[in-house]
Amino acid sequence: MQLQPTLSKTVRNFFRLLPVSNLIDIRTARFLEEFTINENHVCTLFVRNAQCSLAKVFSMYSHDIVSTCNLKSFIRDMFLDDIIMYLMLIYLTLFFFCDATDLVK
Repeated sequence: MQLQPTLSKTVRNFFRLLPVSNLIDIRTARFLEEFTINENHVCTLFVRNAQCSLAKVFSMYSHDIVSTCNLKSFIRDMFLDDIIMYLMLIYLTLFFFCDATDLVK
């Protein structure tokens, strides 16, 4: 039962794929940003709502984010930091495991 989420996270980390929730946030922000600059008359009626929703998406991650490009960079950096920590944990585990086996010999 526990194998599937762990396996999926390991595969995602190996291929550097972002989690689905982050991808959805990036696509939502991209859509809302395009929506706010659209010159369509119907779109102009809802620009304020789109700007408020866009600000909510940005504020979920950081108050310094002002564009979708910033959001994407922030999420990728955050994700890569997690991968680096994960790889360091694996390295340290293997390092200590190898040292322990050398002592047994």
